[in-house]
Amino acid sequence: MDYTVYERECRQAEERIRAYLEEGRGDLARPQGAVRRLFEEVEKKTSSHGYAVGGRHMDRGYYCPSTIRDLVIVGQHRGKLLRCPKAASVPSFRYGFDCDGRLLTVLTFKEQTGEVCRREVLFYEGEMTYGIAVNEDGSDLTLCVCHYGNEGIFSYRLYFYKVGGGVNRFFAEEYRREDEENAQVTFYEFRQQSFPEGKEPSPRLFDHRRYDCTVKDGVLLACYQTDFDSEGTALPPFAVHVFKREGRIIRI
Repeated sequence: MDYTVYERECRQAEERIRAYLEEGRGDLARPQGAVRRLFEEVEKKTSSHGYAVGGRHMDRGYYCPSTIRDLVIVGQHRGKLLRCPKAASVPSFRYGFDCDGRLLTVLTFKEQTGEVCRREVLFYEGEMTYGIAVNEDGSDLTLCVCHYGNEGIFSYRLYFYKVGGGVNRFFAEEYRREDEENAQVTFYEFRQQSFPEGKEPSPRLFDHRRYDCTVKDGVLLACYQTDFDSEGTALPPFAVHVFKREGRIIRI
């Protein structure tokens, strides 16, 4: 299988990460300082904030770009918004919005202490949205890339940067609306595993699958999953359970 296109995506993501860090007066070896400075600059443009609890297993929690992950995957839940956080409670996320309601910043808090453990700052370029996030200790850096259109989201990608190793992993969701009641979501994860010096990297696609969705009035009613083997051959489809998440709308 030709992995050239996925390897190229990794390199392009790394170039964008480098550009953001340079804008924040930082480098790839110490990304947390640069993201903090970008965060502080963009935070000045926020006009309101919101909070959420739960959803730590999903990128951005309640505002995770994925339309389907919490509806069909066991253990995935985006949490819930808090109208008025209590002083004694510890929220999971704080969101910063501009005057048009666009998400600009995301803070993630430690579950027990309430200390900030992760920051993300978002940038908008036409139909594209980019979010660069890093742990406070610099141990984990990601780039979230989303493509939106008039009908909703077209694709969602999350790239993982490893200090000293670059981008060698990402997962993606691609959305296709067939008609008013049918849609497809293709999910895949690419990894280029590194080996000791002298051995070639081993690129692979993990968890390559497709969801065929039946939708009515924006609500996901039924879903069939098709898995693909390492050669890209489709296996027989099967029905998956759709979790009722407070009547949440699927935006595809």
